[in-house]
Amino acid sequence: MKVFDAHSDILNDVVNKRMLSHDNILENYHIDKLKKGCVFGSIFSVWVEPEFSNNYRKRAFEILSAAAVEFNNTKDKVKLVTSFNDFVTAENENKIAVLLGLEGMASVDRDVELIYPLYQYGVREASLTWNEENALATGANGDPNKGLSQYGVQAIKIMEKLGILLDVSHLNEKSFWDVNNKVSKPYIASHSNVYSLCRHPRNLKDDQIRAIADSKGVIGINAWPDFVDSQNPTLDKLLSHIDYIVNLVGIDYIGLGFDFCDFLDSGTIDVLSENKKNLTELSNSSQIQNLINGLIKRGYFEDEITKIAYKNFMRVFKEILR
Repeated sequence: MKVFDAHSDILNDVVNKRMLSHDNILENYHIDKLKKGCVFGSIFSVWVEPEFSNNYRKRAFEILSAAAVEFNNTKDKVKLVTSFNDFVTAENENKIAVLLGLEGMASVDRDVELIYPLYQYGVREASLTWNEENALATGANGDPNKGLSQYGVQAIKIMEKLGILLDVSHLNEKSFWDVNNKVSKPYIASHSNVYSLCRHPRNLKDDQIRAIADSKGVIGINAWPDFVDSQNPTLDKLLSHIDYIVNLVGIDYIGLGFDFCDFLDSGTIDVLSENKKNLTELSNSSQIQNLINGLIKRGYFEDEITKIAYKNFMRVFKEILR
């Protein structure tokens, strides 16, 4: 079954390999895995790694530039999505539809009008923060008493005006609720799980899940082990996160945002991961159909699985991407 993956950090692999004079990274390292997993589309996020926190903007544009070269080099296999119709075009041309996202907007800082040229660059999805505090909002690792700033409010207005989908996955609770009270359109948590099943600050509490559903948004379930289970992350436990959200708010508000990191170096993974364990049955894009088969075994009907696999996110994109 075809799948949309709402969160991928592949562009970090692209920029790092290009800096080592490699070329055609998408074609040589990633497209085959994506196709094996039946990924017809994905959000490729611009994530500025913690070691570049002294100059977010420079690193963000390094990644964006590397992405632009790669998209051009693989234009026979990859289609950059800037409007909803591009999903249709990509499928008709047998290309992978890539929507360009920003995993945190520290690179924007107080210069919120920088969102306009980023839109022209192709950005159609963005979160205000990664885990850090910045000029716009506060992330999951920041001060719990700090939330959305005046610049964050301005950023949301510009994003909604242009048609950039807002992602709340990395916000702390105060920023989350501040954002929820300011938005007028559906928003998503592209790669977050259920706090009641795994008490990690990056996961969503029940009232947050309800709020996203109330906005007609979608939550993308995350395969990063720390967010699945603190002791023994497994595919079965990840499937339980899906069950939980379906039982809480219904089938229309759940999707997939895997956050695979099989291409990151071990040093980066050691910094980011707490339990050092992998989901052996779901550790990279080529294994995605294991999750689909798990949903079948749990008794989900085909129309329900298609909603989880891609239709729920497509519904939101059709509304936001004008």
